[in-house]
Amino acid sequence: MNRQLIFSIGLLFTTAPFAAILTDPVSSVSVSGTSVTLTKDLFGFNNYGLLDGKSDILNNGDMGTWVFDISGLGINFADYDIAVLSARLALDDGTLTPASSYSINIELNGSTAFSGQADALSIGHGSPFGTVFNNWTSIDFNTVPANQLEVNIAHSNLSSAPVWLAIDSLEVELIQSSTSVPAPAAIWLLGSGFIGLVGMRKRSAKLSGKYT
Repeated sequence: MNRQLIFSIGLLFTTAPFAAILTDPVSSVSVSGTSVTLTKDLFGFNNYGLLDGKSDILNNGDMGTWVFDISGLGINFADYDIAVLSARLALDDGTLTPASSYSINIELNGSTAFSGQADALSIGHGSPFGTVFNNWTSIDFNTVPANQLEVNIAHSNLSSAPVWLAIDSLEVELIQSSTSVPAPAAIWLLGSGFIGLVGMRKRSAKLSGKYT
């Protein structure tokens, strides 16, 4: 088999459909101590995802929006001090395009949490090739709790090759400090107008689906 044919087969397997394949499922809710976690396990494309073998796909130039309706789930956001968004991400399983050429923009309630290249977040190409990835990277962004959290993720690339960004899951953890006294809701509503990136850290996902 010649190199050109091998390359063509590789493009076939790494090319997701040209339109974005996105889902926005209702969040599942779990409680642990003084924190509450809302999880969206995304399932738009029937491959790659860690837990269910599915994931959402952003092709070149696409943007996706996901909304966590915190108050709609009966949760009083004013009882919590901080909200942490975790986005589990991976690049396509081709390796010809360097991670530095993938541009990613992430907004939380309209404020930019990250804008830059994938390599700045240590997001790599999905592996193993053509099947469920075992090297997803989870990136965390701290922000202010609010009635809802709208997450916008956009992906672009100057490469002419078929490139895409996969999103396996999104989580929002609402954390209550053990030493804090919940502030009145009006104060949190004021703060939500200035929502933005407070901190960021990255974690790699294991096959079990738990974060390290």
